[in-house]
Amino acid sequence: FFFSSRRRHTRCSGVSWARRCVQETETYRGTQRTAYLPNNQEGREVLELLKVAFDRRLIFVVGTSVTTGRENCVVWNGIHHKTQLNGGAACYGYPDDTYLNRVKQELAAKGVTIDLSLIHI
Repeated sequence: FFFSSRRRHTRCSGVSWARRCVQETETYRGTQRTAYLPNNQEGREVLELLKVAFDRRLIFVVGTSVTTGRENCVVWNGIHHKTQLNGGAACYGYPDDTYLNRVKQELAAKGVTIDLSLIHI
């Protein structure tokens, strides 16, 4: 499974998901990210949680890139994603035995929890 999102040339508005926008007319650079989850029940549950977080605009914010130092661009918002299939936790990949539990905790801290009776996995 992969989780991908893309935002391009979006403008901030008065009540915007981009909490750090300073001016209504300020534009910011978009991004594309792909993340991987295991194809098992727990991985599918996390995928559903990530979809909810994405719909609530919790996955990304506008800020300063940790990797490039560029300001006013779309960056991760504290919910970890596995962007590599291999290399272990140090390389944002698998294997990482505690990842699914950690990401569920991060999602819960942002108010995203699962009601198992509502999803069909």
